[in-house]
Amino acid sequence: MKVGAHATSSSALAFGLLGFATQVTMIGMYSAGLIEPSSAALVFIFHIVTGVIQLVLAGTWRAGKNDLVGATSMITFGAYATSVGMFQLLVLSGVIHLGGPIKNGVTLLYALYASITLMFAVAALKTNAANVVSFVGEALMFALFASGSYMESNSINVVAGWVAIFTGISGPQTEAAILNLNGLDLLC
Repeated sequence: MKVGAHATSSSALAFGLLGFATQVTMIGMYSAGLIEPSSAALVFIFHIVTGVIQLVLAGTWRAGKNDLVGATSMITFGAYATSVGMFQLLVLSGVIHLGGPIKNGVTLLYALYASITLMFAVAALKTNAANVVSFVGEALMFALFASGSYMESNSINVVAGWVAIFTGISGPQTEAAILNLNGLDLLC
């Protein structure tokens, strides 16, 4: 992959989306049982660090380029990744216990992100059709996590994990399409 310093501002969007694709893949692997529970802290620390560094910075860059959809999606997903990472670390440490009233909050968070992500998918139809696949997959993933939380179903969360893996894997292809649409040579 060759991306020069003269690359267009869409590189920041691809950089942010690649970070989110990696987060989605990791959380999918954890939820599907492919990452040992003893390694969960690593997954969630990764969410916190990349949520801020990769997504929020990419969103800030896109805001400077007057890209409202790109800026909003990156900053929104950066906030999601950071907050979920911190929340899950608190769960792992025993400070927060899942179940009871907290279940409704988790369900609401995932349902909210499912609806926000569907809005981004609709916006992507007008601004960058390459992202529609990722946004639809992420919306399905969030909806499944919301259902799994509400019904307290590990089976639904495992299915959501597999959806997340396939959605995350589709992410790098989306970023490559964005960069190629902007005339950057990725094959050298």
